[in-house]
Amino acid sequence: MTVAPVQSDLTAFARELGDGWKQGEQRGIHRRRYLRRKPAPRRPSMLDPYIHMIEEWLAAAPHLSAVDLLSRLAAHAPGQFSGHQRRTVQRLVKNWRSKVARQLISSTETILSFQASHAV
Repeated sequence: MTVAPVQSDLTAFARELGDGWKQGEQRGIHRRRYLRRKPAPRRPSMLDPYIHMIEEWLAAAPHLSAVDLLSRLAAHAPGQFSGHQRRTVQRLVKNWRSKVARQLISSTETILSFQASHAV
């Protein structure tokens, strides 16, 4: 039994690779991962028809918690809301409070800049 020299196998392998590497050929393992360019479409929420009403409740009483709002929603639309939607309402309340805080800060900055320009 004879064993072929290892050198000839390596030489043959290198010869089969070709010159693709000189032109910048990339192997599949070197390609960039796929990144989605467009934003993922938003799924409709069961709260969408009630958002305006919830925002009115929050504007009248900003201290209301998500559990309080959920109990009001359950009374308004019986059988449609339960404790399972608590996290969804919490996210909605968080986003509303963030939006209102940003509006409050920007209006304060406007007033301060207006007063500073008239003080000169």
